[in-house]
Amino acid sequence: MKQVKDILRQTSVNVLSKSKKKAMLVSLDELSEQMPSLLDLDHPCAQRHIAEARYAVEFNTGATTPFIIKCGANSNSELVIKADARMQEPKGGEIVRVVPKPTVIENMALEEMKEVFTQLPEALSLLALARTADGTRARYSRLYRTLAMKVPALRDLVVELEKGGVSNVYFLIIY
Repeated sequence: MKQVKDILRQTSVNVLSKSKKKAMLVSLDELSEQMPSLLDLDHPCAQRHIAEARYAVEFNTGATTPFIIKCGANSNSELVIKADARMQEPKGGEIVRVVPKPTVIENMALEEMKEVFTQLPEALSLLALARTADGTRARYSRLYRTLAMKVPALRDLVVELEKGGVSNVYFLIIY
């Protein structure tokens, strides 16, 4: 935790160079790899602190590497996306995934949702995750709708989802 606090302190005081930023991200990755050595009880807290530090480092200069999420539909009218598996590795790490409908995570706890998101590209997970389960459901629902609206074959699905009574606010912020 001390290392994470040091990284957070540095990001709040200084604008980071590319090399310093990369070194900090590598350090955070190493800390994530040390998770098994912690008590199970401490995992969620440590994960949250590491994620917050990663966010602070990535957005320290006011911008981060832009990412592209390509959207399409399969023959079952499911939203399919193609994006880099990890944002820090934009070359050659593209994966294709079927995106679960928001109803899939409707009754899940936050940890269960995080487990579902590990199967998706990192960019999508970062955009969807919030501090609470309700916040994550709301973000994910808006993100799903925004992406689905980009696919002509899925526009009817979005209208159907809106009839379910969920908010119809659409926005997608990609840095």
